[in-house]
Amino acid sequence: MHYGVRVDAACRPKGKTPVYGYWRDYEDGPKARSPLLSHEQPAYGLTRPYRIERGEAGGKVRIGLRGFPDRKLTIETFKGEKACRARAITTIRKQPAVLSSIYVELGFLFSIDYVLVKGVRIADGKPIREKVED
Repeated sequence: MHYGVRVDAACRPKGKTPVYGYWRDYEDGPKARSPLLSHEQPAYGLTRPYRIERGEAGGKVRIGLRGFPDRKLTIETFKGEKACRARAITTIRKQPAVLSSIYVELGFLFSIDYVLVKGVRIADGKPIREKVED
């Protein structure tokens, strides 16, 4: 599962729902993608944006994952050296962190057994992780 963000030429979030999820279909080729199916939305889908900020260059989108709604994400977009870049900021173990991955262990009938959140603490750049269970 991957997520992307639509941006304009100034790297500002574009449209009312700029963040989207998709699958990478490596078996069909290195750039092949497919959208989420309706039965995948509860675990992997996104909430509607809570807030979108657009600056002169770049911006922020405040959003959540449907399968993990209590953990909000802030997607920051900005100009990189050669192209627009983005990063996701969240809290891991109650500390601000740049998100690197979220692993969702699915249970019976697409229920969620646990979620493993990994990232890098903003305060000191050290790896941090948290396992969340019901």
